[in-house]
Amino acid sequence: MVAQSFRCRRKGPKILRTTGDYMRCQSGTQNARSGCMRWFALLALLGGQVGAEDLAKEKTIYQEHCAKCHGQNGDGKGRAGRSLDPKPTDFTMAVANDAEWFKATKFGSKAVDKSNGMEGYEKVLSDEQIRQVLAYCKTFKR
Repeated sequence: MVAQSFRCRRKGPKILRTTGDYMRCQSGTQNARSGCMRWFALLALLGGQVGAEDLAKEKTIYQEHCAKCHGQNGDGKGRAGRSLDPKPTDFTMAVANDAEWFKATKFGSKAVDKSNGMEGYEKVLSDEQIRQVLAYCKTFKR
């Protein structure tokens, strides 16, 4: 059983409670579009150990390198992405394939037989930073 303190967007500090694979916060929030569910998804991805500092790092990497095309909310509607064809991935709807996303981020979208619209970040981000930003991208899932 995991207990993690965090701030629920709805009602302030709460405790994450898990029972088997079921997660919820004390406010009762279960809607996948809620802030609580984003915390739960990120917590589950990182093995139950996520803090505000970790989330801030992941968000910073995303804002610096990804948001211009993929959008502030991960919806694929960033300023620079408007002119791209095909459009950038919409993380709110995308089905995550960790290996493919990692390869596309590190070596560019062409490495996974997609468009050549996204350059690789092999020389910009470490493997750990790529994993962190991909974990953050999964929090956009609705």
